[in-house]
Order: sequence, then C-alpha cells, then structure tokens
Amino acid sequence: EMAGAGVVDVVVFNALERTPEEVTRLRRRRQEVLIVVVGGTVDASPDTFSLSIRRGADAFLMAPLSTHSVAIIHDKLEKKQRATAKPGAAAAGPAVRQMMRSGPVSLLLNKDGGINFEKLRARCQAKGFTGGSRSRVEESGIKSVFNRCGGRLSENEFNRLATLIGLPVCAASFLFEAVEDFVRKTNAAATSSQGAVSGFSTPNTLIPSVSYTEFSEFYAKNLKNADGNTRLFSILCRDGEQYLRHSALETMFATMIESSGGHEKWLPNDCSCLVFHADDIARCFVATVTYKMGVMYGEGTLSLKDFRSCKFNNAVVAAESGAFTDIMASLCPREFRALVAEYRSVFRQNAPMTPGINLPEMRDYVTRYSLVTPRCLDAIYSTFGSPIRQLTLAEFIRFSMAVQDLGSLNALAYFFPILDNDHDGFISLKDMNHFYSEKCRLVDSPPAGESPALDCVSLWQIYVDALTSPVGVSAPPRAGLDAVSTSISKGQLKLWKKKDREEFMRETLCPVGSSFSAH
Repeated sequence: EMAGAGVVDVVVFNALERTPEEVTRLRRRRQEVLIVVVGGTVDASPDTFSLSIRRGADAFLMAPLSTHSVAIIHDKLEKKQRATAKPGAAAAGPAVRQMMRSGPVSLLLNKDGGINFEKLRARCQAKGFTGGSRSRVEESGIKSVFNRCGGRLSENEFNRLATLIGLPVCAASFLFEAVEDFVRKTNAAATSSQGAVSGFSTPNTLIPSVSYTEFSEFYAKNLKNADGNTRLFSILCRDGEQYLRHSALETMFATMIESSGGHEKWLPNDCSCLVFHADDIARCFVATVTYKMGVMYGEGTLSLKDFRSCKFNNAVVAAESGAFTDIMASLCPREFRALVAEYRSVFRQNAPMTPGINLPEMRDYVTRYSLVTPRCLDAIYSTFGSPIRQLTLAEFIRFSMAVQDLGSLNALAYFFPILDNDHDGFISLKDMNHFYSEKCRLVDSPPAGESPALDCVSLWQIYVDALTSPVGVSAPPRAGLDAVSTSISKGQLKLWKKKDREEFMRETLCPVGSSFSAH
C-alpha cells in the first residue's frame, strides 16, 4: 500500500513468503517502484529468477543480504529514478507532482527539454514541500539511532549515521567535523545576537558529541535534498570552497584501507623492502581515480561535476563492501598488488631505499619494453616527477594506465601537458617535432616490413588535414589548413576517433616497434 501510494521507493519481497502475483499487482499499480526479490539456496533456481523478472521484479538477490547487497539496491534505485525522471512522471513523487501542477511546467525545463532540478528544488522549498520518501525514512532512522545512544553521538559512533544516509563509513569523521563546524557557527551567530540556542552546544569549545537537535538542523540544511555524490562532496570540502582538495580524499581512503585489513593487504609478499603505509596507498588511490576522471593529479581540486560523472559515492560505498567497480575497479587488492610488483621490478638494487624511481632506472624500464622515447620520459619527469627527479608509486601507476591505452580520453589528459612542450595550451608542429625528431634519430633504418618514417612536416600535415575530414586520419591528405601555422587543441583531439588518437600518440611519443599494448 505504501509503495503504491508513492510513500516508499523500494520493496523487497521474500521469495518464500510472497507469491509472484503480488509482484505483478504492485508493478501494475506503480511502475516506478524498485522491486527486489530475495531468495535462499533452496528457491534460487533459474526458473525462480526468470519468473520474478517476468512478473515485474527489477532484481533477484541471494539471501542473506549484506552491505554489498545494499550497495547494489542503492545503485539500481538511482538508475531507475534517473530513467523515469520526466516532467509529470509518477517517479517524481506526490510532492513533486503537485509542485509541477502548481505552475507552468515550461519554467522548470532546460533548453533540451529535461527538468531543471535547481529551479524545481527552489520552487519546492518556497512552497514548503519536504523531501521525498527517502528523506522521511532517513529522518526516522536518524531519530532511532540517537534514541538508542542516549540522545548524543560521538565521532566514533558516526559510522552508523554515515551508512544510514548513504555515505561510505570512511567518511564518517568528515561528517562529524562538518556537523561540528555547523554547530559552532550556528551558536556563534546566536550568541552574538540573542544568546545561546536551546539544544545546541556551547560555541567556540571542543564538541565531543552531537545532539539529535544539532544533527537534524545540519541534515535539513545541507543533506536532505541532496543525492549521495553531493552529500559526500559537501562534507569533504572545506567551508566555503567549491572545489575539493586531494588531501581530503587521501585521508578518507587511508581510513578505508586501515579499516579493511590494513595496508599490507594491498602489498605483495616479496616487497618488504618497500616501506609503504596507508597514506602512501591512499595517494595511489587518489592518483588512480583522478586519472580516470581526466583530472591532473597534484593540482589539488575536484569539482562536484567530476564526482557525479563517475558516481564516486556509489563506487566508494561498494568498494568498502569488497566490490571494486567503476572508477575503483583497478584498486582491488589483487590488481593493486600486481602494480606494486611491477613498480618493484623497475629498481636496479635488491633493497631500494629511495621513495621513488630515479630517471636512469625508469629509462632502462621503458627501453626494455619500448614504451616511450627518452625525450618523452624526460618530459614526464619534468611535469609529474618529484622535485628530486623521482617518480613515485602514484605517478608510476598513472603512467602505466596511460601507456596501456594511448587512444583513451584519460591518456589524452595525461599526455597532453607532455605534448604541449611550449605550454601554450595547444600542440603545434614545433611541439611534435620536438619529440618526433628524436624518434627519427633513434632509427637509422626501419625494421623489416615497415615503411620509412615520414618527415615531421608531412606527418603533421596529415593530422592537420584530419581536422577538416569527417572520416579521420585515414583520409588522404588535403590541401586545407596551413600545417606550419595551425595548432591543435585538446578539445579537437577529443573529437578524433580513438584509433586516430592512438596513432597520433604512438607516432609522436613511442619508439618504432613499441610493444606497450602487449606489456
């Protein structure tokens, strides 16, 4: 009844207690509700699974449910809500449907016809509408948690609140600090005007715990109407900042690493000579996720758009449950140990004591596998290396991911500052010649079966002509743009086909006969 009326968004059926007809009736009554059927080992046959789906269920999960199951349900709910978020759709909930009827719908739409959620949220708040069923369930759960804990929660007890509102447990301390800062500011403003507010802590003092009243005020103002990514982003950001610092992510990941078995879980057994701690592994995590976001590592800022584009909050919540997917896919212990072992193989000495790989050692490594030219490696060290000309494990991981898939947009974001030798924001003939001339010098004669290399001007003309060709680099040269005076921007390279970008990178930065893909 509650699901049919739009009060709840998820219904979980027990396969042994509920009949398939009940699933059918609920689906007919409300298309937008997420229906999950849970079965045990006895009833979890292929027929039961297929029958549940045919009757209208969205998923079939094995009992008993775990935190991983919760992450799966949460992800499916968000996908279903996004798929059904249309003007006037039932998935918007009763309050939103009433809001859509209370004024011209056209004022709530973007140019592409989609809902402008900022305008919709502003109108709902102006009319006094509260959040949907999700916030009502959360508010009830929050009150129950505080009641069981005597009305106040300390920082160590915030884990259950973080889980309740859809945040990763490793962000619980950030949630407490955000509430603590909110309480201080609220009390400071109240004290300066009319004295302390009843139910709030004393301002400008250490706050060992937070009351239900304090957290409810914070939740209503900052979290109630926000999705999971926005919630996580807002509590990780410093007050008043619109961008997130990498250091906050490093602290959060270090907490996750220590709580999931310690940093030794991510290190191979034969790497005891490499001194790594949770903070070092956390920096590698940040380097990996920023690479997949297409963001420069070390610049120190991430935007909310970056968080939303990769569903960052969902990925971290799933990773805490052992399901490393999406942006966290390559950070599972097994794959990460393989990267550390590769990093260890670069060192010449048996017991390396340096914190990173120096240039001569890395030059031997890239020459062994024909990954990049020496001049390209010099540019990598100048751009991404530490002040003492060493490549840390975090930067080595980014380099490894980039050379494995040169045609990807992430590799483009990594190598574009390398290709832009004069740092003017564009790639020109002069920039390409800086790398290509060394490649031609290294090869006195082409290997058997390969044609002689083109001179740099002719090769550059082919890529410049591709800017006016709809079929990409494979088109014959055209007398279109002036190769000498034309520059290519990162945005133009993004429009190329992946195979064309890979060819451009290989021709410019890789030795002849490069074997980076196989390696």
